[in-house]
Amino acid sequence: MYENLALYIDGEFISGGSRREQDVHNPATGEVIGHLPHATTEELDRALNAAQRAFESWKNVSRWRRAASCERSAI
Repeated sequence: MYENLALYIDGEFISGGSRREQDVHNPATGEVIGHLPHATTEELDRALNAAQRAFESWKNVSRWRRAASCERSAI
């Protein structure tokens, strides 16, 4: 069984509440192994706004610094 699945929006894990969920199945057995939460319209808007804010600062970083940052993240 998966641990509790959550949405990660603007630096925060979000789960629970009265949100709609979708079963996650093990393809080999068909067993339900988790429940995937669905985002609300407001949460999608929040995620898009966070992505836009991140892009505004990230686009001014040189490609060399972006590459170095990505390499450090992969370790």
